[in-house]
Amino acid sequence: MRKIRVLHVISRFTAGGVEKWLVDLDSTLSTSDQIELDYWCISGKRADWDEFVSGKIYYSPNIERGKIRFLLSIASGEISFQSYDIVHLHLYRFSSIMAVFLKYAGARRIVVHSHNDKRSLERSLRLPKKILSKVYGWLSKFLFNILKPYKVGASNDAIQDLFGNRHFPPIPERIFCGVKVKNHLSKEKEAELREEFSLQKNTPCLVTVGSLTPQKNQIFLLNVSKYLKKLDIKFKLLIIGDGELRRSLEERIVEDRLDANVVLTGNRTDVQEILQNIGNIFLFPSAFEGLGLAFVEAQHSGLECVISDRVPNEAIFRQDLVATLSLDSYELWGEKIKNILALDYHQKIVEECSPFTIEMSAVNFNKFYDSIALDDE
Repeated sequence: MRKIRVLHVISRFTAGGVEKWLVDLDSTLSTSDQIELDYWCISGKRADWDEFVSGKIYYSPNIERGKIRFLLSIASGEISFQSYDIVHLHLYRFSSIMAVFLKYAGARRIVVHSHNDKRSLERSLRLPKKILSKVYGWLSKFLFNILKPYKVGASNDAIQDLFGNRHFPPIPERIFCGVKVKNHLSKEKEAELREEFSLQKNTPCLVTVGSLTPQKNQIFLLNVSKYLKKLDIKFKLLIIGDGELRRSLEERIVEDRLDANVVLTGNRTDVQEILQNIGNIFLFPSAFEGLGLAFVEAQHSGLECVISDRVPNEAIFRQDLVATLSLDSYELWGEKIKNILALDYHQKIVEECSPFTIEMSAVNFNKFYDSIALDDE
């Protein structure tokens, strides 16, 4: 049987949730006799995780030429879109513009994937930017209805954000992305990590994972940390990830004298090892989310989780571990953390089964690609 060829279109393989899912999906499907995955990084830039995928990566045409020149160059022949059964876009609203030019360039089937729900962000914008954002959103929905790409979302909220409430065929499908889960509990790894982060046995370890961006809202956790320090609570917070806000976070840590309590670890390839071996509480104060794969990973790892009310309820599968709080008060978060730490320590149980494993995600996307590849045949 002929393999279904899929071209995934992203900005670049930086260390993010969507990119990590694609890396894991690639490794899961790399031996498949049904699906073949390639990638187009439209930023034109190489990044952290390029080496972890087995498929071909295209870096050109790219957006470094400017958006107009880039869009006009899509039909230049540098990529033979006709040779792919499916072109799968992960570019939020820009996917609508891309879809126009890809149709012209001969793309046979286009999938638009919504990974985020940015409606709360749009509501917070000031008037000129808010109007522009709403117009862009309306234009995107209009183009999706005209072009009729296949639509998929990481959650119902993500679907509503990008595609709206009124759906024309093909109707959007909710298919969860997933994480690769493994039991990494190890006394040796625990000792190694405690030494690396100067973490004593009796010091609780709080962990958050995500790019250092306004969306992931790590600045909120510095306020929480300041409050915990004021309460004289012993703790260490590991902020795992990198991004545009690193310098401002570093400055704030120094300014608030949190150097001994907060560590910016940068990007890590051993996140599950950290969560399972030294993590006590996972914190996820996102300003907006489409699903939250880092939060999914923390539940799999058996951590108590405190998350913002902007995280979709669909991402919760271990309700006994999760507390959902408003972002209106960092003191409320501090009190919740204090109360969790006051409870008797529970033994971590690593859960390797859920709707969010990479194996389940691979099965579901395999079925999805198979169904749409047969549509026109």
